[in-house]
Amino acid sequence: MVKLTTTLEINALVEMAAHARLVASQSNNMDLVIASGELVKSIEAMVDKTSYTSAEFHRMSIDRYKKLVEEQTKDAE
Repeated sequence: MVKLTTTLEINALVEMAAHARLVASQSNNMDLVIASGELVKSIEAMVDKTSYTSAEFHRMSIDRYKKLVEEQTKDAE
């Protein structure tokens, strides 16, 4: 059985994971870092219920995370 996922749904998961990774990588608040890591794990578990593989999702969310970091760097300049 093929699992269907809309572009909107996968994009939402990618955005949530990317922003959680950004918070985890830049926050000094350990509770927030831990919660962000748990959120990423939870989102990755949701991917199993989609038509995307874990590797595809991971690549997409890391690419988005890198773009967020670039955007922050540009804003800081």
